[in-house]
Amino acid sequence: MQLPPPLTLRYEVRRGFLRGTGEIRWQPDGDAYALHFEARVGSLVLLVQSSVGTIGESGLAPRRFVDQRMRRSAQAANFDAAAGRITFSGPPATYALHAGTQDRLSVFVQLAGIAAADPGRLADGAVLPIVVVGARGDAAVWTLRVAGREPVETAAGTVQAIKLVRDARGPADTTAEIWLDPERHYLPAQATLRTASGASEYDLLLEGVSSGP
Repeated sequence: MQLPPPLTLRYEVRRGFLRGTGEIRWQPDGDAYALHFEARVGSLVLLVQSSVGTIGESGLAPRRFVDQRMRRSAQAANFDAAAGRITFSGPPATYALHAGTQDRLSVFVQLAGIAAADPGRLADGAVLPIVVVGARGDAAVWTLRVAGREPVETAAGTVQAIKLVRDARGPADTTAEIWLDPERHYLPAQATLRTASGASEYDLLLEGVSSGP
C-alpha cells in the first residue's frame, strides 16, 4: 500500500443536466485519516460525504462514513473493528466487517494506494475485488475490471488514464467507471457512478490538484 500525501482534488461535477463543482480533501495523519467530498451547483449542495478511520496493513480502515444527498437526511455506516461488524444509522442491516472493506468515498484512495504500490496489478483484464459499503444499508463486492488505457481530457491537460469498470451483476447494482491518473498518485481523473436504473449518481472530471488539505 502506497497512499498519496495530503492533497485536495477539484472536479467538475455532472449529475443529469446539472453542472457544478466538487472537491475531495484527503488528510492522512499518522495512523489516522479523514476524507471529505462536497459537490455543489452554485449555492445548491448536491452531495456531501465524509469518511474517517485508521490506516493499517490493509490500507484504509473506515470507522464512520456519512452520506447526505440533496433534500435528504444524512445517513451513516459505522465500522466496528472490535465487534467485527458494520451497522447503519437508518436501516437495521448488519454485515460482518472484513479487512480491506471500504466505503463509497474511501474506495477511491484505497484503489490509488493499491495501484501505486504495485502498478503490475493494473494489467489489462486484471480484476480488483473490494467490498464497498454505502450509508443506506448496502454492501457488496465491487469486482473492478481493468479495461485498458484511455486518454481523458481534463482542465489540467490530457491524462493517459487506466480505466476500471464495475459491471452490474444484479438488478440493484451500482455500476462504476473510474479512470486512475498515474501522474497524480493514481487518484481518479474521472469517475462515473450510475444507479441500477442507469441514472447518473454523479460524474467527476478532474480540474486540478493542490498539495495539503
